[in-house]
Amino acid sequence: DVPDVRHTMEDQVVVLSHIRGWCQNGIPLAFSAVVVSVLQVVELLLPLVLCVHAPDRKLFVSGIVLKFFFLKLVIHILEALLSMKSVCKAIDSYAPCIHASIQLLVYANQMSRDIGVSTFIFLTLSPAFLVVAINDLCCPTMSLHQALIY
Repeated sequence: DVPDVRHTMEDQVVVLSHIRGWCQNGIPLAFSAVVVSVLQVVELLLPLVLCVHAPDRKLFVSGIVLKFFFLKLVIHILEALLSMKSVCKAIDSYAPCIHASIQLLVYANQMSRDIGVSTFIFLTLSPAFLVVAINDLCCPTMSLHQALIY
């Protein structure tokens, strides 16, 4: 009688053999995303502020655009590197911490970008929400939102 191999791992208890860092599964990705985004903003603005002797807006803006371009290029290359399993195995055989570091950097950047976009959407839609909420409190029979659509 051969057991069904599809059900061999069902209802197994996962036991952690050791506890790493200040969290059982390592540093939370959301915390890493916040730290990475703060460090990137500091790395973006500090050299531009210190190196620009005569304040020139065009030079400052072009420096910011250039830094964002290079950051996007590096993250894109690292994402491509992570998608190549044979390269990841080769890196793990020589330096095991590099793969995890690259993965954390890519995921933290993606999450910080998502947090930034979500914050922007929230902040831009909040005034409209407040206007509609106040309209519903003051005049529940008339919808300002519907009036604006027509």
